This record gives sequence, C-alpha cells and structure tokens, in this order.
Amino acid sequence: MCDNKVMDIGNRFREIRVSRGFATQQGFADHGGISRTQLVNIENNRYEPNIRTLKKLLNILGVTLEEFFTGQAPAYSKPDGVDKEERKYLDLLLEILRSGDKRAIMTMKLVIEQCGEKVNGRALKKEKAG
Repeated sequence: MCDNKVMDIGNRFREIRVSRGFATQQGFADHGGISRTQLVNIENNRYEPNIRTLKKLLNILGVTLEEFFTGQAPAYSKPDGVDKEERKYLDLLLEILRSGDKRAIMTMKLVIEQCGEKVNGRALKKEKAG
C-alpha cells in the first residue's frame, strides 16, 4: 500500500537523533563519521543520504530502516548500549583522542587500564564464588 505522502526524512532523523541522546549535531556527526555540514544538510532535507549511509547512521541510533520509514516508534534501547550520561563521556574521550594531546591520552589510557583491572577482577571473584 503506497500513499502519496512525501516523507520528511530530515525531520524524522532529527527527532530520533535528539530522542536518543545526541543533543548536538556535532556530537552525532563525530560519532557517525560524517561532517556536521553533511548532517545539517540531511536534517534540513537539502541532501538525501544513500541507503547505506542512512542505515549506518540509523544503526548508531538503534533504529532499523523499517522503523524509520514506517514511522513506528522503535522499542527504546540504548544506542550501542550507551545512555545519555555515558554518551557525554564517550564524546569527551573522542575529543581528547582527536586533540592529539599525548599527556591527556596517556592519562586516559592509565585510567582505562585501572578500571579494566577492577572490572575484570570483580568478574573473576564472582565466578570463583559461584
């Protein structure tokens, strides 16, 4: 069944992006591997992405092509398993990495390694206790 309504792809994409915790276009563009200009053009209907690009961007948001085009509200799941607060820290980590600040990157690496040891240590203790 085909109706003759033209879909507002840009507005639909913007609504989903914001509802999934990507408040800024720049934050999503960085995460999606596209330029902010390209995202602005998509959201303002100046550019229609090809299906492969759209699918990649929707995947980041945890939305299927079917959900996007049918207008069904996707069952909420954290995109990539990350909530809004976690997304803020991931964006900050990406910013640090892109800055090339070796000292900041080394500090970040040490913190991540220490956290990994704690998480892995807890997991091992639970397995032994069980």
